[in-house]
Amino acid sequence: MKYYGGDALDVPKGDAYLRELRHEQVRQCREQGMTMDETAEATGYTRRHVMNILGGHGQAGDTLTIDMFAGSDVEPDAEPELAGRQLADPFGRSGRRS
Repeated sequence: MKYYGGDALDVPKGDAYLRELRHEQVRQCREQGMTMDETAEATGYTRRHVMNILGGHGQAGDTLTIDMFAGSDVEPDAEPELAGRQLADPFGRSGRRS
């Protein structure tokens, strides 16, 4: 009060510093060989946020997602054959005209 009585002071909350500490914890977990899922659980972040912190780098370690192309015999450039197939219509709009 003696020095600043009546003056308005802007005091930083330190959010950026605490955020950087947590991000460093994420990087340390990955350096220790933890998976993305284990890192997320240990730091309280989501798996997606861990990936964002690491800049999208984080090979393997996904224990929750199944590879949707594993065992697929479909060529990437092959045209799908739709003739004679009933297409999925989850919203029931196939009989309607726009």
